[in-house]
Amino acid sequence: APAPSEARVLPPLVPPMADAAPAVGGAASGAGDGLVPHIASASAGIFLQLGAFASRTNAEGFKASVEQEVGEHAERLELFADGERFRLHAGPYDTVDAARAAAERMGSTLKLRPFVIVR
Repeated sequence: APAPSEARVLPPLVPPMADAAPAVGGAASGAGDGLVPHIASASAGIFLQLGAFASRTNAEGFKASVEQEVGEHAERLELFADGERFRLHAGPYDTVDAARAAAERMGSTLKLRPFVIVR
């Protein structure tokens, strides 16, 4: 079984706007300040990745818009630091099929393609 810090990606699709905005205040500023947990400490399970950002500010802004747009369709939203990226995940889901169904609902509303990860 994979270690909790490893993530398998199914399928490897990244939302097109993931890198649209440049980093603000330097790469990974704030990653180690304790307010955004590192992905290695994330709980295991089946999740959707909704976006990956170079800027914490952009990631937090996207999280807020996701909560407004599809909050009732998403499980818990989590923001994690992963190296110089900030990743927004929704979950956990009971099965990969449940996560894929949620990805379709959220993807059509948000105009992006979330993808399933198992961490």
